[in-house]
Amino acid sequence: MLSTLGFSLFGGCIGSFPQLTEEYTATSVAEVRADEVPESEDVALGLELERNFSESMPARLSIRFTNTSGRKRTFEFGGTPPFSSFHGTVVGGNAQMILVPDDYEYVGIVSYDGGAVETVVPSQPIGGCWKAKNRIIGNDILVDRELNPGESIRMTYTVLAHHENDSCLESGEYRFVSETYFSDGSQWGLTVTVEKSEDGTESPS
Repeated sequence: MLSTLGFSLFGGCIGSFPQLTEEYTATSVAEVRADEVPESEDVALGLELERNFSESMPARLSIRFTNTSGRKRTFEFGGTPPFSSFHGTVVGGNAQMILVPDDYEYVGIVSYDGGAVETVVPSQPIGGCWKAKNRIIGNDILVDRELNPGESIRMTYTVLAHHENDSCLESGEYRFVSETYFSDGSQWGLTVTVEKSEDGTESPS
């Protein structure tokens, strides 16, 4: 059985939020890469970039968890199966990225500025890029999912910059890790590689 997935709290001081601007900073996800899964777990984890960044829409990725054993099994996840570690940091730097799950049932949303907290994903770029509109909190809850042989569960996440980043997402590899993902206590995670166009034009999706 899987152990509890990691929860992340997106901290930071509550303050004024950057104003909207029409100047868009072209950014693209060059690669999404999942960590390897121990063979002894009899599960498969797949990662797919569903949509890249554009001036009109943020990037989205999906994570799929499959029971590859020959028997029905019950797995224990965090609040947004199959992955609940929403917060990533660029390797060798301080810039932060957030994965916002489509399912908000067991996710808390807190306003940065005291306003309405209907969503985390903005309707248009903020400060020239796609930044989180509100703060997201993983609630302390466990969710059981029973999967037949070959059956999968899947969640799609919107990719955003953290509101405290000094600028838009830096180029580099952003790591998301659940420290005790598998039954033996080992971790599992994923890497999102970001590139920024040197001439200001968008990179291909």
